[in-house]
Amino acid sequence: MPFIRTVSRWRCKCGVSIKAIGESARDKSRSRVMVPCPTCGAQQFLDVDKIISVTTEMMEISQE
Repeated sequence: MPFIRTVSRWRCKCGVSIKAIGESARDKSRSRVMVPCPTCGAQQFLDVDKIISVTTEMMEISQE
């Protein structure tokens, strides 16, 4: 069964940049999966069957 991989990126309210990779079966409708922020636990919902990985990176804010 072929799968579709989806890459989603967003900035959490705690300031962390989050990248999640999800996977869905090509021949059926997608589910809704909750992805919590690893730092603060804030929730983001993605339309995939399962989450493959979640990574974080701190955002640097320039003080000009």
